Amino acid sequence: MMKSPPIAIKRILLNDQSTGEGGEDENQSFKIQNKTMKPRKKKKKLPNIIVSNLTDNHFNVLSLEATDLKSIETPTILQDSNARKYGENVLQWMLKPLKVEDFMNDVWERRPVYIKRNCASYNSPWFSVAEFDRILREENLRFSVNIDVTTFVDGSRETHNPMGRARAPVVWDYYNNGCSIRLLNPATYSHNVWRFLSLLQDYAGSLAGANIYLTPPGTQGFAPHWDDIEAFVLQLEGRKRWRLYEPSQYLPRESGSNLNDSIIGKPCFDHVLEQGDVLYFPRGVIHQANAMEDSHSLHITVSLYQKHSWMDYLEKLIPTALNRAASIDVDYRRGLPMDLFSYSGRVYNHNNNESVLIDKREMFKRKIVSLVERLVDYLPLDETTDSLGKEFIYDSLPPCLDDSEISRSINRTSECLWDSRKRRILAPCYSDINETTEIRLFRSHCLRVSQSDEVNDKTRLEVYYSTENPLIYRNEELKFFDIPTSVEPAVYYLLQQYPKYVAVGSLPIKEISEKLDFTVLFYERGLIVTKESL
Repeated sequence: MMKSPPIAIKRILLNDQSTGEGGEDENQSFKIQNKTMKPRKKKKKLPNIIVSNLTDNHFNVLSLEATDLKSIETPTILQDSNARKYGENVLQWMLKPLKVEDFMNDVWERRPVYIKRNCASYNSPWFSVAEFDRILREENLRFSVNIDVTTFVDGSRETHNPMGRARAPVVWDYYNNGCSIRLLNPATYSHNVWRFLSLLQDYAGSLAGANIYLTPPGTQGFAPHWDDIEAFVLQLEGRKRWRLYEPSQYLPRESGSNLNDSIIGKPCFDHVLEQGDVLYFPRGVIHQANAMEDSHSLHITVSLYQKHSWMDYLEKLIPTALNRAASIDVDYRRGLPMDLFSYSGRVYNHNNNESVLIDKREMFKRKIVSLVERLVDYLPLDETTDSLGKEFIYDSLPPCLDDSEISRSINRTSECLWDSRKRRILAPCYSDINETTEIRLFRSHCLRVSQSDEVNDKTRLEVYYSTENPLIYRNEELKFFDIPTSVEPAVYYLLQQYPKYVAVGSLPIKEISEKLDFTVLFYERGLIVTKESL
C-alpha cells in the first residue's frame, strides 16, 4: 500500500449553536474539562483532543479539518493478514485524520465528532447513485423490505411504500417528486459495502450494519429522532445540513420515536456536510438532516454496537446465575416470610413510622442483599459470553474473501470433469490434505464453540460459524456442527495462532487420522484456508 501523504490539520470548536461556526475563545471553552484530564503524551500532527463529560450540561462537538488531503488507497485485506487489524484500518480510514486510539479513548460513546476533509472523492469507494441505479435494475428489491420511500413535511413524517418490487422507474419517480429513498442493508448488493462492513465487524466484535439515504434537493425525509447505534455518517455525494441535539438519555438501548422541534431545544451542532466529510455521534444523540436547495444528498450511515452493552450481557448472565444458584443452594428455594405483605410494598414505604415495621423491612432487605451478593459464586461468565457470541455469529456478515483466499479454500470454482471410465467426477478436492498441509482460520471471529443447551452429552460440543451466512440478515437458520470434546484444544490452538499458518500435524489431537478428519470437517464448512492451493 502506498504511504499516505502528510496531512495538515485544523482544529475547530463549534460553539455557536445556531450556525456551527466558531465562537468563544477555544481555551476558555475547554478549561473545565482540562482540569480532570490525566497527562497525555504529545503526538505530532494530532489535534489536542479533550474529554467531554456527558453528565455536564454543555455537550461539546469535536470538529477537525484536514487540508492538503489527497486521494488515499482504501484498506484492502492482503494475503495472510489479520482481518481484525484491517478492520481497524477501515475505521482509521473513516476517521482520518483522527487516530483510532484517540477516538476510542476520548470520543467513542462520549460525544460527536465532525471531520471536514476538503477531499470530495474521499468516501467515494463506498457507494454512488450510479450503483444505486444498477442495484434497482438488476436485483429483486422489495418495498418495505429493502427500500423505504419517505417524506418529512411541515412536521409530519410519512412512508409512501407501495407493495411489491421496487423497480427503478417507480423509485426514481418517487425521488423526482420529492421523496427520500432509503436502501436497507446495502451490503447484500454492494461488494464494497460488504467488504468494509465485514472487516469492521471483525474489529468491533459486534454487528456492523449500514443504510443508504438518497435525498432530493431542498427536502428532508425523516423527523428528528435518536437511534440505538453508534452512527458514522459518511457524505458520499452532494451536501446535507445536519443538526444534533443533546440526548434526553445517554446511550439508550432502544431507538426513539419521531420528535418535533418544539421539544428538542436548540442544536448543539448545525453544519453542512460536504462530499467527503464524516460525522460520528453516539447512541441517543437526537438528530435531523435535510438536503440543501442546490444539491441532492447521498450518504451512508454505518452502525456499530446495537444491543451490545453491559446491560445486554447482564440480561443473559443474571437469570442463568439465579437458576444455577437455586439448583445448588437451598436458601434460594426457601419460602418467603408469611407476613411479607404486611410490611413491604409502596404503602409501607411511604407511611412507615412504626419501629417494628422498620426492623422487619431492614431484616428483609439484609436477606435480599445476602442472596444477591452470593450470586457472584454462581455467575456463568463463559457460558454467557458464548451465548452472546452465538448471536454475533448469527448476525454477522459472511467474510468477504479476496481472490487468493477463494483459490485456497472450499470456495474455489475450479472446473469439474466427468470421468466416464471411472464413473466419477474429476475435481480438485481436499483429499490432498496431509500432515504437512499448512492451514489457518479464515477469520478470528468466524466461529464460536459452545456446550449444547439441549443435549446433556458432555462428550460433544457445538461449533457455530458465520462463513456460510447469507448476505441477507438472518435469512437462514443459525448454522452449527458438533465435534467431540477431545478436539476442542485444536480449535483453541487455531484461534491462538491466527493469522499464522500451522501444519495439520501440529494440531493438539492424538491420532493423525483424527487430525485429518478435523481439518477436512472445518475445510468443508469454509472455516479453514490453506497456505497453498490444493
